[in-house]
Amino acid sequence: MKEFFQHAATTHAITVRVAATCVALAAAAGRAPAQTVRVLVRDAVSGQPIPQALVALRPAATDSARPSAEGVTGPGGVRTLNAPPGRYRVEVRRIGHRPFVGPDVT
Repeated sequence: MKEFFQHAATTHAITVRVAATCVALAAAAGRAPAQTVRVLVRDAVSGQPIPQALVALRPAATDSARPSAEGVTGPGGVRTLNAPPGRYRVEVRRIGHRPFVGPDVT
């Protein structure tokens, strides 16, 4: 699991851990391979999980406003997203916290 940190002077910062795995589904099922990305969002100061944070996977090669996958973290600050294999930029937003834009993940 990779850990990314973003510092903020005026608002709370977010620490994000990302684990990405690529899963090949059976060709007989006629489906394309899928990539599963598990994101853990924590407050950078207290280390407490951040529930209800919006997590988005955006294609890294474009400035697309439309995410490939998105969802909201649960009580433990975790969200698992599924997207086609590729490079993505992880973005996290939550009221009271500085927005997080991480480096590309595959």
